Order: sequence, then structure tokens, then C-alpha cells
Amino acid sequence: MTSSQRLVLAAVALATLASATAAQQAAAPRSGRELIDQMRAAYVGRWFTTLTFVQKTTIVRPDDTRIEQTWFESLRSPDRLRIDVAPLSNGNGSLNMPDSVVVVRGGKVASTRPEGNPFLPFVAGIYTQPLEVSIAQLAPQRYDLAAMHTLDVQGRRTFVVGTTKPGDLAVPQFWVDAERLVVTRARLPVSTAAGAALLDVALENYVKAGGGWVAVKISMSSGGKLRQIEEYTDVRADVDLPVDLFDPAKWMDAKHWAAGIR
Repeated sequence: MTSSQRLVLAAVALATLASATAAQQAAAPRSGRELIDQMRAAYVGRWFTTLTFVQKTTIVRPDDTRIEQTWFESLRSPDRLRIDVAPLSNGNGSLNMPDSVVVVRGGKVASTRPEGNPFLPFVAGIYTQPLEVSIAQLAPQRYDLAAMHTLDVQGRRTFVVGTTKPGDLAVPQFWVDAERLVVTRARLPVSTAAGAALLDVALENYVKAGGGWVAVKISMSSGGKLRQIEEYTDVRADVDLPVDLFDPAKWMDAKHWAAGIR
């Protein structure tokens, strides 16, 4: 190969690299809304539709004492999450939805809370439902979808939605891994009341689940103090779950996948 040929090949390589870089920059989302749309488009038709797992829950009290519980969790996409607190025979748990939570005690509905589970859109909804539905479900958390910036987090490019200022943790925000398009951190109000304190949630150790991803370790902090740790095992995607499992009126009647585990 002559020197001139080498120069031509080098020029072609540089041009190709520049083109790829430009394409990557052009594809970068300009808003939280655009990012959510990209998250859905990347996995539409592939994300899991049901999910089950065993959760070790460590609750940290204000005096730093800890309570450990086992929870059995069943998800039906896009917006139903059943939580059973072991043992199943006690009939205690909750049915979580984006806009409300039904609390069950002794197999009977005890109460309904008007504030839902703010993480359900991030777990499944964003990837399996229309964009406008996801936007509406995220609205109570008051994320500023027009404000965002990009960070390097442990060597991974990360989109931060909710603020344009790196290091600004005073406002609601969520962080999305740019490659996998999954949420790795969120700071959200503990309630929808104005001025509510922010809960800092870290989502770690993502594993493949069907055609999607699940973080198998979640840590929650508030006011700089650890409040709860969740560790998932026996994660199974796209399992056959009866519809009755998500009906609070049939809490003790539906066949449960965790029956007999412990």
C-alpha cells in the first residue's frame, strides 16, 4: 500500500467517525418528552408484559434500627403492581397503580390512597403504553421535561431530566442511562403536596428480563439518611399471571405464583 493510499484510507476513516459522531449528537434528545419517546421506541413490542420477583426489603427507622421483610411482587404491564408481604397466608399487601394504592389487610381492602406508585411508569409503562399516558402519569412528580443536561456517571453517558444545571439536586429529576435507556436515579417528592421533601432513589445492578431490564437493587434516601433498601431475586419475565391476581376483591382466591415458597 502506497503512502497516498494510506492517506486516503485515513481520511475515509476520519470522515466515517465524524459522521457517526454527528449522527449520535443529532439523535440526542432535546427534552424529557423526546427522551421518553425514545425510551418507548427502543423497546416497543419487546419489553416484558409481566414480571415476578422476590424482594428482600430492609426498612431503616429514624433511630437507624432495621426491619427486614420478604415481599412477593407481581407486575402486569403497564400499570398494575401487586405486593404481598410474607407470609402469604396473612393476606397483607397492596395493589399499586400510578394514581392510587389499594391497601389490603387480612385479605380485605382496608383503604385506598389517592397518591399512586410514582415508579410504575419507569418500570414498565414508558416502554409499553402511549407517550401521552406516560407524560400524564409523571406529571404529579413535577419533573420539568423542558430542562435537561448530560452527565458522565461512572463512565456511562447519562441524561438528566428536570434541571439544566449539573449538581442541582434541589428539584425533581430523573436520570436515564443513554445506552440502555433505563432510569438509574430519581429525586421525586415524597408526596404531591407543595414543598414536599425529595426522596432520592438509586436503581442499580440492572439485569436482563425478557426483552427489557430490571434493577435488582434499589436504595431510597431522604434528608441524607438511608430509608429503605430493596434487593430482588428470582426475577422472572413474561410469566403467565391470572387476571384475578390483580383484583383486590379476590386477594386470597387467585392462584399465586409464590404459594409454597416460604
